Amino acid sequence: MVLDLPTPTSFVRLHAFNTGRISLKPSWYFTPADKDVPALPKEMSVPSYGFLIEHEEDGGRKRRVVFDLGLRERLDSHALSIRMAIKLIPGLVKSYEAGASLITQLSSMGLSLDSIETVVWSHFHLDHIGDTSLFPPSTSLLVGPNGLKEIQPGFPKQPTSQVLDKDTAGRKVTEVQFDGEIAGFRSHDYFGDGSLYLLDTPGHCIGHISALTYVGHGSFVLLAGDTIHHPSILRPNPSRPLNGRDKPLSKVASWWAPPGMPRSVHADPKVYMKTVAKLLEFEQDDRVLVWASHDVQLEGRLGEVHGEEVKDIKVKERWRFLELWEGRIEGEQTSAS
Repeated sequence: MVLDLPTPTSFVRLHAFNTGRISLKPSWYFTPADKDVPALPKEMSVPSYGFLIEHEEDGGRKRRVVFDLGLRERLDSHALSIRMAIKLIPGLVKSYEAGASLITQLSSMGLSLDSIETVVWSHFHLDHIGDTSLFPPSTSLLVGPNGLKEIQPGFPKQPTSQVLDKDTAGRKVTEVQFDGEIAGFRSHDYFGDGSLYLLDTPGHCIGHISALTYVGHGSFVLLAGDTIHHPSILRPNPSRPLNGRDKPLSKVASWWAPPGMPRSVHADPKVYMKTVAKLLEFEQDDRVLVWASHDVQLEGRLGEVHGEEVKDIKVKERWRFLELWEGRIEGEQTSAS
């Protein structure tokens, strides 16, 4: 499948960081698509990524954007509603193992925080927002549609908020203004040259957005946030079958619940499914590497993601996610069939 993607006139340098690991209950997020797929393990440990996007302007000036900050270094520094939810809902986050924060890792690259012009949150959940308060007031915060009312005011001014008031205090906080469309997603050309598009990818929660980055050599990396929680929701597929199977191994989880109670971890399951269907089209385009925020198969690909490597990464890492089934799916491999 070949999507009708824009033709950028420039590119960005993309750096991927892992900020730690959390353990989740897979059955809350995805389930076997049919009886031919073995049962899932009861627990799954996943990384939590953040990304640095660098764009060089005419004259050599560099503009830097961070897409998601990943984990805070201390779970007890989150808003009260987050800490209480983890305590009261068994399996929501079974373990929280923070590594070096994205901020620490930026510093190790020799970058000062005042060189970051914008932090973009894919959404406002605990494993994505990091600690924005550590950035200087000159760094703005960009969120998805209707996101402002969800994060301002923060805790403790708003006791039920999932973010802290200090995360947004004293800095410019705005919502993305979408003015275009790419492959069915509303879009915004951040730098104005096609190298970074912010995409409206709704359903998981209010204001969820993704980022389509052009990394050169005809290749894109789609930073997909929590549009999926495991690659098996996208693979196999008609473009990349596995042992004759051309449909994904997993489907998005849902469960019976009394009226008025949530039936999914996603705020709007129907809209979410439409987003996943569109994402599957990106997955089937050989020019696009879909990189979700907890993608276990890409943990060995941290650092700068070069455009000439994208197709090779897609081939070599395509089936690595099958390790979740510990060899119970025949044809397990780490290269394309």
